[in-house]
Amino acid sequence: MTAQITCAGSAVFDILSKSSGELPIGVLGVVDSFSTAEGGPALRTGRVLAGMGIDTKLIIPVGRDIFGRSLRETVPAPHLDVAFVDSEQPTSTSMVFVDGDGERTMAHNFGADGTITAEAIEARIEGPILHVGGALKLPSLDDPDGKPLAGLVKRAKARGLFTSMDVVHNPTGRWHRVVPALRHTDLFIPSLVEAQSITGADDPEACAAAVRDLGVRFAIVTDGPRGAWVNHDDYVGHVPAYDVDTIDTTGAGDAFTGGVLTGIIHGLGDRDAACLGAATGALATTTIGTFS
Repeated sequence: MTAQITCAGSAVFDILSKSSGELPIGVLGVVDSFSTAEGGPALRTGRVLAGMGIDTKLIIPVGRDIFGRSLRETVPAPHLDVAFVDSEQPTSTSMVFVDGDGERTMAHNFGADGTITAEAIEARIEGPILHVGGALKLPSLDDPDGKPLAGLVKRAKARGLFTSMDVVHNPTGRWHRVVPALRHTDLFIPSLVEAQSITGADDPEACAAAVRDLGVRFAIVTDGPRGAWVNHDDYVGHVPAYDVDTIDTTGAGDAFTGGVLTGIIHGLGDRDAACLGAATGALATTTIGTFS
């Protein structure tokens, strides 16, 4: 398989709890269901790309634990060539609490995600596109000034690659760490909350323009059921969301990114690629776990 895109970064073993009511504190609470799923921005976006028929190289770190063994068995798939990066840390894990409206709260441990390096990614890149999934939850690509991450995408650009990135909500509040990398990033699709935190702008249209001002060529700011705001040389405007029966919003942003990247690979225009992203993002909310 000759990869059309490399998807590198966060892979997470998700444990999902679905509950239609509030859980008590300090005593036994009953939930509707427990399930497990593949998670993490790079893994989920790679899954969507492969599911859309895009030959994808996935670079993800895993530990030597039961969760890592599970991902090694379940992740490889048609159109998805997986390069597992061994880590001495346990596999990155999240506990996802999904309420009756499909909204979720996550408890997360960085684990193996914290050990993947720019060097490990660069040694395994294939294809003309590099997407880094979950940039601000990869501590080994991080420092107070964001230099390792910026160096990775800068060198990829110097090799002629199209570069893409997502960040994921950052609980430390140090959003500025991603800014040096953005001037070397072609596609950036933050959520409204992420874009507000990075740029200081308020409404989604202003956030998309502010992301462009930071050097991004193709900016899309997503805002769930309110749609997305696109800012590119060829199109500036709003893309509506699709109305679906939402079960779980986990991974919708990763699926959105996968749809946009699929559109770019197939030569769609900017608005059409964003619409494809909106469609895949919406479909991802109609099931629990990873959409592909």
